[in-house]
Amino acid sequence: MLYGSSQNLILLCYSSRSSFINYAFDILRMISLSFLGAAREVGRSAILLETDSKFLFDYGIKINRKGQPPSFPLEPVGYVDKVIISHAHLDHIGYLPRIFDHYNVQVLATAPTHDLAGLLFRDAEKLERTPPYKKTSSAKALGFIKRLEYEKPLNFKRNKITAYDAGHIIGAMVTLIEYAHHRIVYTGDMKYEDTLMHRKAVPVRCDTLITESTYSNRPHPPRHELEKKLIAIAEQTISKGGVLLLPAFAVGRAQELVRALHMFDNVYLDGMAIQACEIALSHSDFMREPGKYESALGNVTYIKKPNDRAKILARGGIVITTAGMLEGGPALSYIPRLNKNSRIVMTGHCVDGTNGRKLLETKTITLDKTEFRVKTPVDYLDLSAHAGRDDLLRYINKCAPERIFVVHGDDCVNFASELSGMGYDACAPSVGERFEVK
Repeated sequence: MLYGSSQNLILLCYSSRSSFINYAFDILRMISLSFLGAAREVGRSAILLETDSKFLFDYGIKINRKGQPPSFPLEPVGYVDKVIISHAHLDHIGYLPRIFDHYNVQVLATAPTHDLAGLLFRDAEKLERTPPYKKTSSAKALGFIKRLEYEKPLNFKRNKITAYDAGHIIGAMVTLIEYAHHRIVYTGDMKYEDTLMHRKAVPVRCDTLITESTYSNRPHPPRHELEKKLIAIAEQTISKGGVLLLPAFAVGRAQELVRALHMFDNVYLDGMAIQACEIALSHSDFMREPGKYESALGNVTYIKKPNDRAKILARGGIVITTAGMLEGGPALSYIPRLNKNSRIVMTGHCVDGTNGRKLLETKTITLDKTEFRVKTPVDYLDLSAHAGRDDLLRYINKCAPERIFVVHGDDCVNFASELSGMGYDACAPSVGERFEVK
């Protein structure tokens, strides 16, 4: 009995010593962040977190002015252990296949992100004759995705990884990594306001926060008022026999417009928006009130043949179609043929130099290399899927971070300066900068 007690004491001492060594190891281990993209800019998101492992948050491209090639993030030095993809938009996932040109690595993403990524890769490769990666790499990347569920932690070495709803588009996630008693949160793109499709982002208490800042310099108008205005425009246009043309991003905006216009029985979907809406429906557990979305989509007619467009133009209706910035897609084929009672409503951000921006600023677009003046009335409704300034500040306050890195915005420096004035340790890193956070 004494021997057994002594043996237990020895084991307890060994265990305590081992725990102490592990704790000491954690304390000494440095945590660093390297900003490979999305620093003082919107696009090409790519941030490298180093603990006892290397995690790459997102790996996207930046869409530049029309006629200019896209920009790509810096490449991480050496191998990464895991890539964590926040959501399925090209500025966050578009360069992911490039990694698989060199080696295979596990990718963590939600199920909707996995399926939508495949759609985006196929479309990008169809439009780009020479994609910036090997033709086989996008399929490889999809094959190495491990699907995450919200609020179900995954352990890797000494790290604990947890995904939370970001409220941005279907499957978008805020990521928490816990390591050595330190909590690091990466927001990706997030919306801190309930929408028809999604509940607002989940704030996660942390020591270090990497936050998007797309709309850090302005708030958004009340969403319910914008939705009412959209419905009023639709009713007025249809009553006169016109077509309400809604150019939309296939992933995210198209689904929200379908949901917002559920009360109409003459809504048509065209282009890649059809596939994106179907994929979203197959992941209804990632949306708010899925039954209402399913009902709304069931009331929509799909445009599958060019001849169908002529019929709609003749009878009138609501058309939701790609592309959101009017750079390709069926939307361009409708514009020259709209009757005098029709209207166009733009609902998303358009990059400088795109047809969408030109339409809003000059009422012209480029069609077949020729400038075309648009006579149809054009409206803009700010149905952004990003948090506005006020919601960003509220979200940051809820997370209560000790240190903040401001990224993914055109006004990162000023926003970081404002946060510093509020008492936060905040900065706006430049591309290529590396910081030790512990």
